[in-house]
Formats: sequence, C-alpha cells, structure tokens
Amino acid sequence: MPNQINSFISLFADDTKLYGRSTSLNQKSGIQDDLSKLQAWSDIWKLRFNETKCTTLYLGKDNTKHTYNMSTSNGPVNLEESLVEKDLGILIDNQLKFDNHITDAIKKANSKLGMIKRTFVYLDKDLLTPLYTGLVRPLLEYGNVVWSPSLQLHIKALESVQHRATRLVPGLSDLPYEERLKKQNLPSLSYRHMRGDMVEVYKYCHGLYKVEKKPFKLMTEINEESTTRDNGFKIYKDKSNNATRANFFGNRVANIWNSLPKAIVQAPSLNSFKNRLDKFWEPYMYTEDMRSVPHRTKTRCGNIVTFQSKPFRVPKNPLRFRVHLQSMYQNVH
Repeated sequence: MPNQINSFISLFADDTKLYGRSTSLNQKSGIQDDLSKLQAWSDIWKLRFNETKCTTLYLGKDNTKHTYNMSTSNGPVNLEESLVEKDLGILIDNQLKFDNHITDAIKKANSKLGMIKRTFVYLDKDLLTPLYTGLVRPLLEYGNVVWSPSLQLHIKALESVQHRATRLVPGLSDLPYEERLKKQNLPSLSYRHMRGDMVEVYKYCHGLYKVEKKPFKLMTEINEESTTRDNGFKIYKDKSNNATRANFFGNRVANIWNSLPKAIVQAPSLNSFKNRLDKFWEPYMYTEDMRSVPHRTKTRCGNIVTFQSKPFRVPKNPLRFRVHLQSMYQNVH
C-alpha cells in the first residue's frame, strides 16, 4: 500500500476498507485523495478494484454524507451509499444497532437446529448437547464482542433459539427454561456473552493481545496516582451521550470488570481466570438476562450502587443508606 495514505486502512484477503473522519471539508478531501492514491496503486500492481462493488457506509447521525468517486475508463463514478456491509462475517449497519446481523444469526441457528431435528429420530441429553454446542451455538456467539446485544428484544430473540433446543429432549419440555439449562449443563447465552467480554478484557489487560491501543483505558493510565484498591486493573469509564456509545465494548464492560475480586482479575493464566470466573458467577450461570445481576462499583462522580440496572446515589445520611442496603439484600435473598 502507498505510504502517502493518511486515512485508516484495513486489508483482509481481497477486501480493502478505507475509513476516516469526515467532519470538515479538509477531512473529506483527504479521504477522496487517499481513495485516488489507493486506486492508482491498484492499477500499477494490476490488482484493480471493481468500482461497481465499491460502496460508502456513512456513520454518525450528523454525517453530511459527502459523495466519493473512483476513476474508470469512462470517467469518474460516484460510489453508492450502503446501509449494511459485511465485514469478516458480521453485518454492520449505518446505525450500529446490528439488527441485521442478529436476525441473520438467529435465522442460521434455527435452520441448523431444524436440520438436527430432522436428521435424528431420537435426541437425548447426551446427544443433543454436543450437537447444539458444536453446530448451533457458535452461530449465535461469533464475534459477539462486537455486536453484543443491549436491547431486551435482541436478548430474548437470541435466547429463544436455546429455548427451542432445550425442548427437544424428551421429558424436559415442560420444565422452566432455567431448569432445562441446569439439566443439560448449558449456560444461558446472556451469561456466555458477558463471560466472553470478561475474557477479552483479561487478554487486553495481561498483554495476550499485541495491540498499539486498547479499546479502553485503565485508571492508572488516566491518573498515575490513582489507587486501585479493588483488583489492580480498574477500567476508566467514559461519559456516554447515547445508547450506542454506552454499549461500546470499553464502556459496557467497565462496571462489571471493576466489580470482580482481585483474585480473579489477577489470575496467573487465561484458563485459571475462566475457572475462577465461572466459580464466582456460578449462581448466575443459568440466568436468562445477566444484566439483572447485582454489582457494586465506584465512578469518578462519586459512590453509585447499581442493582438490577437501576442506579441510585448513595444518601449522605448513613442511616438511610443502611436501610437501602438492607432492602437490596432482602430482594437478593
């Protein structure tokens, strides 16, 4: 690739993506110049782009949607706007809601589950579990760190596939969903998604990923004098003005990761971390929505106790605070 390109660029197989900010006229002109340089490089190396398959995906509600073009033998051709693009198997829409990807994943998983049902005349627990975890569940978990569901609608839609799968075992169809999961030793998909987030954070914090920049900042990186009395790897949580930003990986994992004990966060190996985390979260392994799991945390704005995703400020009066905690304890137990 030409060294003169100033925009971000990513390559995989025969796919090339050029992206950058376009809030000013200079930035828009810069992207167009980089696009022209990229096309000139492809012509020199006889790896010409197919202009008819090149599109533009605009992100951001205030995006002015500047029109970009590529040169052809018949003159410049404006690139069409795309609402959804597939990148490494994940459907990314211009609203970053991932509705299309979740719908597509559920459709594929249900199709695979139907194939299993038609192929096997009899399915017991010992046969269905490996078939489901090997053929169906990976379709619902692939790249979930990127598109992790935040809406109740998406969470229930994904869990509905596992609902259907656990009913295929004779004698279990009449039991409640959590009981069926326990019988088949299948954690809920919500648990698996949150566990996957924690595994990724551990890899970043302990240097298992060799990257120039992590998708989050540690408190010690913001303030070197910051005391991390809890687990030693507390994440700094940015302010969010919209739901999309709040569900960004670095923001959604902050409270949960910061609430984990030091013995888990500082586990000596990845397998040790997974085992300790599963043991710590064992009571919630079959919970259909892990967002309802209580956790306590501190933010830079002061003390905030979060319970069932409903935060409240700690009262200044210690007696009132004690009444709040007693009420929460009774609800949990």
